[in-house]
Parts: sequence; C-alpha cells; structure tokens
Amino acid sequence: TISSYKFTLGLFQEFCPHLYIEEITGDTLLDFAAWCRKRGDAERTVANRFVDLAGFMKFHGKPGLVPKSDWPKYTERRVESYTQEELDNFYNAAKTDKERLLLDLLIHSGFRIGEVAHLCYSDVDFTGNKLHVQPKPQWNWVPKTHECRTVRVPGKVILALSTWRDQNPDQQLIFPSKVGKPDEHLLRIVDELGDRAGITGRYDAHKFRATFATRNSGRFRPQDVQRMLGHRNIETTMLYLAVSDLDDEEFVRKIEAVA
Repeated sequence: TISSYKFTLGLFQEFCPHLYIEEITGDTLLDFAAWCRKRGDAERTVANRFVDLAGFMKFHGKPGLVPKSDWPKYTERRVESYTQEELDNFYNAAKTDKERLLLDLLIHSGFRIGEVAHLCYSDVDFTGNKLHVQPKPQWNWVPKTHECRTVRVPGKVILALSTWRDQNPDQQLIFPSKVGKPDEHLLRIVDELGDRAGITGRYDAHKFRATFATRNSGRFRPQDVQRMLGHRNIETTMLYLAVSDLDDEEFVRKIEAVA
C-alpha cells in the first residue's frame, strides 16, 4: 500500500506544474486524471490514483477540492474464470516442471501470486496435505490484510512439491530467484503460458483465484471459501465468483428443467 501511494505521488510530482500544495486546485487534480489516461492508465487505475491523491490533499488541509460526483469513475469489469478446457490448455502449454508446479499451486490453492512467490518448504505440511500462509519478515513481507491461513490442497499437489524439493535440495523457497530471494517474475511465466496456450481475452494470476473461488463455491460453504481465499468479509469473496455462461449446457439444462 505504501509503495502504491509513493508511486502515485511520484507521478503527480512529475505532472504537477505547481511547487506548493497551496497552489493546487480541483482543476489540478482533474488534469492529473486526464494526464494519467493519456499515459495509458486504465479507468480503474485512474480512479484509484485520484482517491490516493484526494486523501493526500485532505491530510494537508485541502479536502473537497473536487466534488465526489466529479471524481473519475469506472465500470466494474465482469468476473471471469477459466474453463476446464482453458486449464487443460495451460497444462499442455507448460514446458517445465516449474511451470506445471506453478499451475498446480494457482489452480488448487487459491493463493495470490505474492503468496506463491513467498511460499517456503517450511510452509508445507507434507503429511497433512496443507499449505500455510505466514509472514516472511526476512523479506519484509506480510500477507494481504495480515491474514495468516492454512489451505488444504489435493495430494497430487503435495506430491509435486515433494518431487520439486528432491530436484532442488537446500532451497528455502519453493520458487527462489537466482540470488535466493522470492521470484518476482512469476507473473511473466503466467503471461507466457497464456500466450502459448492460446487463451483468448484476459488471462492473469487473479483470474486463477476467481476460478478457484468459483469452482469451490459449489462444493463448500461460503465461509469455507472465504477462509481459503483469506478474505475478512464474505462480501469480498462474493466478488470473486464468476457467473455461469448462459449457453453452458448444464446451465441450459437447469433452466429447461423448471416446471
């Protein structure tokens, strides 16, 4: 969060023609939003940057420079999840054990990409088939919202982790960088896999979390899915559930079965 605020303020400093906060007006903030759009930021990103900046101005005694009705807005995009065919295509596109293990973890744990990157062998319960999300002070990292949790995964994922450990002994992290720190390039691997798999539309690590939530919402209680995702509120979990395709055979069958 701090890094995000710093980045936004850095952008504003780059854009802003004024030297003193007292010179900043509502038009300055709106011009900054337009400048962000011109540099290629998505509408949601522009809106988030505007909120950060408005909070900064309020802290410095200049609240309400722009009425909230005039703040940048965005349309919430529809939640998407991968189909089974797309997941199969991901696996077929994987060329290395690392890529296959990354897919196993994203699909079956519901972990955020940062949680996967900071996963250590000490977080793995090899006998109980569980994974733990815990702070890693040695890398100055804590889980989002500071929520530590434990997730049970299929035995095949634990077997893959055990095999990977045997192939890479004396490692602390599951996916270390060349210098032994958390691998910061896992998202790049996801992008490359998506390209190779021929996935159309959007594909990213967050979509794997939505897939995990959607698939498990029909198998477990909502509060169980909430716990597995590490959400504080059930309302947040509901935002991760993709709706059924209206032309899906199973969906159509249920509609037609109505008396």
